[in-house]
Amino acid sequence: MIFWKQGVLCRGEFAQYAIRQEAAHAGWWPFSYCILRELERDFSPEDEPLLERLYQSLAAGTGICKITRRGRFTAFDKELAIRVRSAFSDASPLTVHDMGASSAITSLELYQQLSAVLPVEMIASDYYDQLSLVEFNNGRWTVAFDSHGEPIQVAGCGTVFSQRPFSWRYILNRIVQWYVNRRVIPRSRSILAQAGEGSIHPVALFHPLAVALAQRDSGFRLQRHDLFRPFSTPSHVVRAMNVVTPLHFSSEQTILAIRACAESVTHGGWLILGRSVDEEDGRLRATVYQVEGAGLAPVWSHNEGYEWPELVATANQRSLAGERS
Repeated sequence: MIFWKQGVLCRGEFAQYAIRQEAAHAGWWPFSYCILRELERDFSPEDEPLLERLYQSLAAGTGICKITRRGRFTAFDKELAIRVRSAFSDASPLTVHDMGASSAITSLELYQQLSAVLPVEMIASDYYDQLSLVEFNNGRWTVAFDSHGEPIQVAGCGTVFSQRPFSWRYILNRIVQWYVNRRVIPRSRSILAQAGEGSIHPVALFHPLAVALAQRDSGFRLQRHDLFRPFSTPSHVVRAMNVVTPLHFSSEQTILAIRACAESVTHGGWLILGRSVDEEDGRLRATVYQVEGAGLAPVWSHNEGYEWPELVATANQRSLAGERS
């Protein structure tokens, strides 16, 4: 069986058609990350479904996809703004860090809610913050590299190839992939490493609206950060939503992330842990913890609260043991 699937190489009518077909479960198309460069330069609300489609296909080295969307935490953000205004009335400005923020579109929405009630300085961070697009042979080939410098996609010859192996049933794809792995990727690696003959285009993986806000408002910043490490400057409020979870990491890694996030909070500040990944009933579950010394004490919960309080308890025990030693 010979299989050749046309790639979606740019936005336009074909991209819209492919998204509609996918939504109707009537087909699937490989979408090129080159489109992110177009959206970065010129984004409109009509591009939102295309942008979400691209984000959902991206995965970091850990395999975590950048899946989020507008309005996901609206009810919680409104409640948080009311409580923050009361609890941190003397903070001017209130400092907030949204860790593991994915595209940062929900960070933008939180910033808008909080800045309506008091002065705010906010950082939205994610470890997987950009791609590098290496283009050569007059644009015939484009290779997308992740934050670790690993190739994750090749666009060319009218289609798009990921790095996963194709079944032998798709013999034509296997032949092209063989050529890509031996000729195209080595050439692109050389260009990326030595800035050789070709073009290198860094592309932000933050939402274009978040990037635009950061460019015009000094109170909102976008940054790369590893949530397994404490941030250099503690904040009054640290939020880690849909990321500090044993669904993404091992329990041991999750505990390490909780401790690192807690160490990124000022004394008496708040750490917010929660998730809405299952969304069986559309609700977000979250708990706000106050950082007291080396420990975390729950302040209030939204719905049933963070789903793994036992991991927070373990992180507390280790932090207190470390403080005593």
